[in-house]
Amino acid sequence: MDVPEEFATLARNVRRLRRSKDWSQQELADRCQIDRTTVLKIERGDHAPSTATILLLAQALNQPIWVLFFDTERRTSATRLIRALFECASAPIRRAIVMFARRLAKTPATST
Repeated sequence: MDVPEEFATLARNVRRLRRSKDWSQQELADRCQIDRTTVLKIERGDHAPSTATILLLAQALNQPIWVLFFDTERRTSATRLIRALFECASAPIRRAIVMFARRLAKTPATST
């Protein structure tokens, strides 16, 4: 079964968040009231979970849903690219980038 890239990101984030809490897959499964093999499949990226399961995972991990789908690897690459562009930009372009970043920072992140 081909799983969309979003679910590969979900897999990485669920595993990372679970490990940050020092939980086993069984403990996460128990907190979500799902089978351990479901957690295993989600973390391997072999399973596209239902919306209800995603909500249970987010609640158990004490995270908003969007965090489960946020690709930190791509964000890091984008940050490097923006920094490289910033270094080459003229003063007016740099000011525009800074103003945009400030507006972005003021935007609420948890709008689920």
